[in-house]
Amino acid sequence: MSKCIYHSIILFLLISTVTNCTMKEAKIDESKVTVLSKQPKIDPDYIDITIPPNIAPINFLIKEEGIEYFVKISSSNGESIELYSEISDIRIPKDPWKKLLNVNKGKKLTIEIYTKSQNGNWQKYKLINNVISEDKIDSHLAYRLIMPAHNY
Repeated sequence: MSKCIYHSIILFLLISTVTNCTMKEAKIDESKVTVLSKQPKIDPDYIDITIPPNIAPINFLIKEEGIEYFVKISSSNGESIELYSEISDIRIPKDPWKKLLNVNKGKKLTIEIYTKSQNGNWQKYKLINNVISEDKIDSHLAYRLIMPAHNY
């Protein structure tokens, strides 16, 4: 197989694995957004949790109907993370996530979720408020394996 074909196949595979979630400026007209009084359904359920400042991005799936999705993650300090996606699988970029958590230890982390319906209207769900812990998660986990005969 020639090098050109081999490189083309690898490039195609790399491009096809890239998620459809991108960081870009929101083009949502807030005056035309319907504000809902319910929390969005997301999986895993990252609502009202405490997040260690050194944890990996808490990617999630929006379980609400929509043809487009917009998510804004923010806190009192630093730049917010704005993600636009045509799929409901939200993948938060690692570097902006780490920066946002590190400058906001002990503060509130807010997640805003918008969905666009088939008729082109945007809906904004109730804010998700979490807390960024001041304490880091431990780097190691220790446990002891106890044989089943010793459980009683």
